[in-house]
Amino acid sequence: MLPLIIYNSQETDLAVTLGQSSIERNYIDFFKESFKRESQRTGCYSLTDEKDDDAYLLEVRFVTCLTKSRYQQRYLLLFLFFAASVSVQEIGYPSQTDLILDVKLIKGNNSVFEKKYSVIRAQPFINAQTRKLEKLRSDFVTNMVESLSLSSKEGIERIIKDINLIIQSVPEEGA
Repeated sequence: MLPLIIYNSQETDLAVTLGQSSIERNYIDFFKESFKRESQRTGCYSLTDEKDDDAYLLEVRFVTCLTKSRYQQRYLLLFLFFAASVSVQEIGYPSQTDLILDVKLIKGNNSVFEKKYSVIRAQPFINAQTRKLEKLRSDFVTNMVESLSLSSKEGIERIIKDINLIIQSVPEEGA
């Protein structure tokens, strides 16, 4: 007599892209607030929402803002004559953010500074495997948000550093 064995295995690779619905706050608002906070900390200027003809105008355009990763699901089903075994395994992978910003600083009707900033960041995923799938999935999304946040921080710091150099190099009017 031969034992009855039924074996079924399935592996699914998912390409995951971070969407606004996975982020608690609106990303544009987050970027503006982060920019204001960092400008207050390290900028040689003050930001305002009021329009002043003598003030600089900063335009930031998002060319690319993409955070992506990979998630893998593996299922194994094994039936023996009197027993069954099911195994589920999920694995999260590092996130990558591509952030490209076009920045223009304008004074009056003249463009004083224009530059394209590119930040590409790979964010390692520390908790790649765990037995608690809900925790793994939550940590996976958190990792993607961290990647976007840290990329934004790096881009903002680079922009502010360049704006400081531009503003400090422009002679004061009447001097």
